[in-house]
Amino acid sequence: RESAVSEALSQKNYALALLIASMCDRTTYQIAARRFADEALKQGSPLHTATLLFSNNLEIPEVEDFNSSSSCVSSFWCGEEYDDLEVSWREQLSSIMSNQTVRWERIVLSLGDRLLQLGHCQAAHVCYLVSFTSFGPPSKPATRLSLLGCDHTIAMNR
Repeated sequence: RESAVSEALSQKNYALALLIASMCDRTTYQIAARRFADEALKQGSPLHTATLLFSNNLEIPEVEDFNSSSSCVSSFWCGEEYDDLEVSWREQLSSIMSNQTVRWERIVLSLGDRLLQLGHCQAAHVCYLVSFTSFGPPSKPATRLSLLGCDHTIAMNR
């Protein structure tokens, strides 16, 4: 079966590849779905993101230390295909919310973290609100929400 999936993928017959892969192990299915998403859909688009969600191909960090100036190493949102998040974050968020999968809240939370890193506090706060993030004191480093619309990570806003 795995060789049939490989052959179908090499012929770009994604429907057949996904059908056969659904009868194989999870890894084979994820590989086929990832190839379909990357080769047939515009990378970074909401449809691409939803396809990766459904195939469980998005790696979401288990534990995130919140720091708006931290590097992007731990988030898939930092890939170059997501360079236009300032414009597309609404579509990304609606795609995730309309196609909720296991741990969707963590995906939305990481989107909010990335938007805050990019300096889009209000957009980040929308993501935090829909992912059920609770409010906290601005002095606590792990706080994501303190005052709506105000980036409490900036010293003058504390």
